[in-house]
Amino acid sequence: MRIRSSEPINDGLLFGAIEDDFMGASDLASRLSEQGLRTLQVFGLPAEEFIDKLSGQYDAVVISLKSRSIAREAACEWSRLAIDRLRRLKAKLALKSGNFGSPDFFLRALAQLN
Repeated sequence: MRIRSSEPINDGLLFGAIEDDFMGASDLASRLSEQGLRTLQVFGLPAEEFIDKLSGQYDAVVISLKSRSIAREAACEWSRLAIDRLRRLKAKLALKSGNFGSPDFFLRALAQLN
């Protein structure tokens, strides 16, 4: 079952995710793409200028922070900044993963938007 067609969306990003490790982010981005979403995975915190250029090009953006291995305060700050980036893209659903966030969890949440 595909969640979306390949038609572009014009009113903002459908789905944004923040992952705290690269492997989980890659798995999620792959699963979203398999479901028919135009998906971009970004490694590290993207610059605001980069985010501004993405508007309307993707259905889903997965930000890979690799924040498990840094101090808690820095990880929280990176996550907050990543949320701000997804807000700039007008994400309809933005989720932060940790150990609880399997790709199936994200796909079930995304299906609730349809």
